[in-house]
Order: sequence, then C-alpha cells, then structure tokens
Amino acid sequence: LALADDPDPEVRMQWAASLGEWDDPAAGRALAGLLERAGDPYVTGAALSSALPRLDEILTQLTDAGSRAAVYPKLISMAAATLESGPLSKLARQVARLPDPAAAAITFLDGIRARTLPPAEFESVFVSLRPLTAGARAIVRDESADPARRLEAISLLGRVPGEQKDDTTVLLSLLRADVPLSIRSAALDTLLRMPAPGTDVSARLLELRGSAGPALRARILDALLSRTGWTRKLLEQLQARPGEIATIDPARRETLRTHPDKSVSTLAASVFDAAEASRQDRAQLIESYREAAARQGDADKGETVFQKACASCHQLDGIGLAIGPDLATLGDRSVPALLAGILDPNRAVLDQYVQYVVTTTEGRSLTGIITSETASSFILKQLDGTTVELLRKEIASLVSTGRSMMPEGLEAVVTRDHIADLIAFLNAPRAPRKTFPAGKPVTIRPDATGALSLLATRCEIFGHDILLEDRFHNLGHWHGPDDRAVWTVQLDHPAEFEVHLDYACDDRSAGNRFRFEGGPAGIRGTVSGTGNWSDYRQ
Repeated sequence: LALADDPDPEVRMQWAASLGEWDDPAAGRALAGLLERAGDPYVTGAALSSALPRLDEILTQLTDAGSRAAVYPKLISMAAATLESGPLSKLARQVARLPDPAAAAITFLDGIRARTLPPAEFESVFVSLRPLTAGARAIVRDESADPARRLEAISLLGRVPGEQKDDTTVLLSLLRADVPLSIRSAALDTLLRMPAPGTDVSARLLELRGSAGPALRARILDALLSRTGWTRKLLEQLQARPGEIATIDPARRETLRTHPDKSVSTLAASVFDAAEASRQDRAQLIESYREAAARQGDADKGETVFQKACASCHQLDGIGLAIGPDLATLGDRSVPALLAGILDPNRAVLDQYVQYVVTTTEGRSLTGIITSETASSFILKQLDGTTVELLRKEIASLVSTGRSMMPEGLEAVVTRDHIADLIAFLNAPRAPRKTFPAGKPVTIRPDATGALSLLATRCEIFGHDILLEDRFHNLGHWHGPDDRAVWTVQLDHPAEFEVHLDYACDDRSAGNRFRFEGGPAGIRGTVSGTGNWSDYRQ
C-alpha cells in the first residue's frame, strides 16, 4: 500500500492496475484513495480499469464532493455498460443511496440505454431508481423549489421506461408563458431527448409557437422540424393559418421544400407557393417601383422621407425610435432587398420583430415586440418606443400575431418619386471602415474550382469592438450587432455555394446568434463552443 505515494507515476500506474487482481476490500479502499488524489490521467485510467471488482468499496469511500464529480461519471458509465443484471441492480441501489444521486443516476441510465437485457431484468434494475424519479417529478412541480434543483430534476426525467407518459405530462405542464424561461427551455430539451414523446407533445409545441417569446420560438420551430410527423403537422397548421407563414424564415422554407420525405416537400411547396400567390399584389407593387428605385437619389431629401415614413420604428443617424431592426447594421442593402423590406414587410418576419398581444391578469392589453427575457419577466417595447417590464406571473395570455410591427401600406407615404431618395439616405456612408496592418480588402472572384475564399484579411471591417487579430488573422471581439465584416464578391454568372465557416469560441461565450447575408435566404445560426479561443473548427 505504500506504493500509493511513490513519486514515480509509472510505478503508481502499475500499482493501480495490479490492485484489480487483489481480492480484498483493502484494494477498493486503496483505489478510492488513488482516484481522489490522482492527477495523472494515465494513473486514473489504470485505477478505473481495476475498479469494477471493488465497486462497492470505491463508491462508499469517495467522500470528497469534487472527487465524486470527477470520478462518478466515468466509473458509473463504465459499470452500467458492462455489468450483468445482478451486479447492475446492486449498482442501481448504490446510486440511489448516494449523497447526490441525481447526476449519478443520469449517468447510470445513459450508460444502460443501449443494453439489450430482458424486460424482467431491466425492471429489477429500475425498481430502486423509481423513488428517485418520483421525487424528481415532485421537485419539478414545486414552483417554490430552488431553480437549480428543478433543472437537475428535469434532466433526470424521460429516462426510465414505463414512466415516460407521466414524465411527458409533467414536462408539458411547464411549457407555459408564466414559467421561467430556463425551466421551459430545459423541459423542451428533455421532451426532445425522449425516444417517443407522443403526438400530444407536437400538438402542444404547435400551440406554443403562438405564445413563445423570441428566445424559445426558434427552438420550438427546430423541434417541430426534427421529426417528420411533427413537420407534417406544422405544415398543415400553416396551410390552415396562412398568416403565420411569414414567421418561417427563407432558410427553413428551403429546408422544408427539399425535405427528404416526398410528402413533406410536396406539402411545403403547396403551402409556400400558395402564400407567394396570395402576395402577388405586393409583388406587382414592388415591380412597379423598381425602375424609380434604380435612379440616382438625393440622400438629403431621403432623410426627410425617412423622418416622415420610417422614424416611428427605426433609428438612423440619431433620427427616430429604435424599435425595429438597426438599419446601420443592415446586411443586404441592394435595391431589391430594400424594396421588399419597405413595401412587403410581412413576407418574412424575424422572430425578434414578431408582434405580440399581451393580456395581463388585471385585464390590461398591450401590443409590442419582446426585446429581452429573463427567468421571471420580459420587456415589451410598444409602438411609441416605450418599454414595460412584465412579470410572467402577471400574464394571462401572450399571443403572437405572426406579423411584423412594420405596417403594410407605406407606398402611400413613400411614393415612386421618393423611393430613390430614401434608398440613397439608407445607403449613405456612415461609420468609417476600420484598418489593420494585415487587412487588405479586395474584390473576391471564384478560384479555379469555383470556390470563394472569404478570408478575414480580405474584408472591410466595421463596428466598435471587432478586430482583425494578429495571431490567427481571424476576426475577433464580435461583441454587438454593429460589429460586422463585408466582403465584395464578383461573379460572372449566378451560382450556388455551400458555406463553411472556420471559427473558434470559448465554451463560456457560446450561444450567441450569427447572421451571414449574401443571397436571397441568408444564413442564421447559433455559435457553439469549440473549447477555447484557439481551438478552431469548421
């Protein structure tokens, strides 16, 4: 046993491997001590390889919370994947008796998910965990419980066969507007993890789309797109409620049109083609403005048009109210894109600019867009630019109109005589381009293979914080929507491209949204963590 403190890690590693052959409880105690203080991954690996025969002693001897957090996942996952049903049942009982059983139970249940034991043997394993999962459901229902405990309890649900119906009922009850956002989000994650959540889940998600704020709305849409049956139900709802089609962005429309299931892609084409046909009056209006919009405009006159027609919702150069999108950071400033945005604002509506009607428990009715959300409240920005903070417990109903705050009919104010001036004002040069020694903006053309290489050193850089960093020649410090990069591309003919992004993001900064404009649909997504700022992925 003195070898446990040998200064040579190779000696400690061999000693740990040999303990697996020693049939004595002292071996388990020695392995537990080694796992608690082993800093060398090879020594830890050798100790884990010897652990299964002495699992009882190790689990009872690991008393340090930090050691349990580091060792339990590996130890329990390995045991759950390899033990026979008898020892497996014993391990389940041990897990249920641990001081902090929830995390260990999740690891255990994940470890046996792929096992093919007979049903009777599975039941003998699960029986000792059922009080734990019943307790988790009670914690989830308890609105006064600590939020961290509720989140941990939610993550335990949906893992034990025979309980998924009860778990589904509990989780669906959390998808209400008055429930904290973190709880609703965790409940949605758990429902989607379950192998067969049931049709009542898709029905609730379809219902929830109309009352979910921007933070959850896109995730619900992606959830509905994750299962073919749910996707078909979504399209059927859109077919019955064409006013909601505007909330499906162009990228997801294309995903639906090209769905591998023929019945889904056919239905999607029918739904979206019908929506386009119903907006022919807007399309004809845009076409009638095209020639006038292409003329040389006067930016000074355009400022007057902006003040009259746009300033009630948009702010630019200090003019107007910042309710709608920030026009200073607008990506696609082409004439077709600006005409569509001005004359057909409800053709496609970003989640963060969807209009909501809120009714409070006191009977007040408010209309606006949700600009931010917390666990217990959200901020509603109204048409006059004022904001009001509403507690979720004060909300009687929250309903999306499926439409933009920007009204149709601006052609009554922005006539054909005014459109070129307004576009000139919108496209007038503003913030100066930032310069860096390694940055040399150029017009980018396809290479011999037809590919476009949009390197960070070849773009124009705008914004307060964004930098061209020296070490990797990457764009860094994207801290706000005014931080942007612009590449100038020249093509001899129309072409389709696959877009690959090389990026790095520390896990602690993951979760922000990005937007890539360069075509009729554009690309939007969420930045995932890669580990750290030096670990690049594609």
